[in-house]
Amino acid sequence: METGAWITFVVIAGFVWGGFAFLVALAFRKEAGKRDDEHPAPEGGR
Repeated sequence: METGAWITFVVIAGFVWGGFAFLVALAFRKEAGKRDDEHPAPEGGR
């Protein structure tokens, strides 16, 4: 492959994997926040 093709591949792959990682991180943060709301820490600290 030529240099331009490699550059295009790297840029597109970066966008795809970056977007995928962002969505996964967003989902994990949303689930963690939801879990904290559903089960507040007991006052005894257990």
